[in-house]
Amino acid sequence: MSRAELNPEAERRAPGWLRIMNALNRPLLRRGWGPAPQHLLCVPGRTSGLMRETPVAVVPSEGGRYIVAGFAGSDWVQNARHSGSGELRRGRTRERVLLDEVPIDERPAILRTFAREVRGGRSFLTVGSRPSDAELAAASPRHPVFRIRPDPAR
Repeated sequence: MSRAELNPEAERRAPGWLRIMNALNRPLLRRGWGPAPQHLLCVPGRTSGLMRETPVAVVPSEGGRYIVAGFAGSDWVQNARHSGSGELRRGRTRERVLLDEVPIDERPAILRTFAREVRGGRSFLTVGSRPSDAELAAASPRHPVFRIRPDPAR
C-alpha cells in the first residue's frame, strides 16, 4: 500500500515528471509560446529572496483571475503565501500582481472551472472526471487557490 492510500490526507507532492515538463515549458513561455492560459509566475523565495519562476495556468472565473495549485506543498505556494505578490510573465508581457489566497469555502467553483478549462487541469486535482459539488468541496483544502489582482504600486 502506498503512503497516500494509508493516509489520504497526507501532503501530496508533485511527481518527478512535472519538474522535467516545467523545465521544458519555462523557455517556451519566456518566448510567449504555449497554451493560452499558461504564464510564468515569478515570486521571491522565502529565505533567499531570489525570484523563483514556475509555469502556472491563469484561470478566469467568478469575475476574477485565479491560479490553482495542484499540490499544496509546492514551493511556489509557500513563496506566494509568504510574499503575497509576484509577477506574471509571458513573452515580453510582464504584470506585477498581488496574490490573495482564496478561503477554502470559495474554492469549489474555481476548481470546477480549472478542471474544465485548463487542458490537463483535472489530472492535478484530487477529483473524478465529473466531480460533484461535494467532491470539489472535499478537495478544496488540498488545492490552494490565489486570486490575482493588479499591483497598485506598479
